[in-house]
Amino acid sequence: MKGWIKMFRQITDWELYKDINSKVLFLHLLLTAAYTDYTTSDGFVVHAGCCFTSIRQLADETGLSIRQVRTALERLEATHSLTQQTTHRGTLIKVEKWAFFQGEREKAT
Repeated sequence: MKGWIKMFRQITDWELYKDINSKVLFLHLLLTAAYTDYTTSDGFVVHAGCCFTSIRQLADETGLSIRQVRTALERLEATHSLTQQTTHRGTLIKVEKWAFFQGEREKAT
């Protein structure tokens, strides 16, 4: 993976900033979210600001336990920071306002 992401300093005011597990997972999702739309090898479309993964993969990549990942995802979803959709192939996670936070205000909804 190459490139960069933008990070607003106001993240320190975010209600989950002091929740280490949620913050670690959110930052990981920002860093791993697709920056353009793409199609997986089995035809699944992943849009910019989303990542297609699994709970186990997130745990392996972040060093969090599976329970910690699930709890962090629940907290992030409760604060409208992301949405998740579980399929038989994995979990599609959408970082809400991803385009806005990356400076693409005209694409943000």
